[in-house]
Amino acid sequence: MLLALCNLNPTVGAIRSNADKLIRFAHEADAKQCDIAVFSEMFLAGYPTEDLVLWPDFVAQQWQELCRIRDEFKSSKMMLAFGLAVEFEGKVHNCAALVQSGKILGIVPKQELPTYNVFYEGRIFTPGLRGKVSKVHDDPFGDMLFDTRFGNLALEICEDLWIDDGPLMSRVKRGAELCINISASPWRIGIPEARRELLKSRS
Repeated sequence: MLLALCNLNPTVGAIRSNADKLIRFAHEADAKQCDIAVFSEMFLAGYPTEDLVLWPDFVAQQWQELCRIRDEFKSSKMMLAFGLAVEFEGKVHNCAALVQSGKILGIVPKQELPTYNVFYEGRIFTPGLRGKVSKVHDDPFGDMLFDTRFGNLALEICEDLWIDDGPLMSRVKRGAELCINISASPWRIGIPEARRELLKSRS
């Protein structure tokens, strides 16, 4: 498996230009025959978006850009994983999308919403429910695994990895063989080492 880890710096609120940046770097990854191009949490909206996601048009624009990205890569077999806000049943969710060959393979909502230090996601987002799968705009939405040629893939977001007996463990018990966790956090000293230790323990 060849991963393109696209650790870019999206601008909060600049949905269209963030999508343009994603498309540009995804094309570069595709030209290098990458299997999966991975972008960060809430990439289309920028992070942290705070109260911007309370505006319905702001959330709807992200779905429009998701569809544009989907259509842009119709002829590509590379998967793209990236974050956006999605409205489902009147509630806004912090989600990870998986796109391939002109299809939205699934939208996975974040289940664990941090509400400590600088984070207050529980005020603006609704958590996803463990084990629940439904549809949004006729595309799969929920806590799902993806059957890939590399094995059963779990897709999740940031805090879902930090909980000892959290979403990752439930997905492993259901057959997940590998996991992609898209994350975004404010810049701070020491986070690479902390993440490395966390990933060692989860592995």
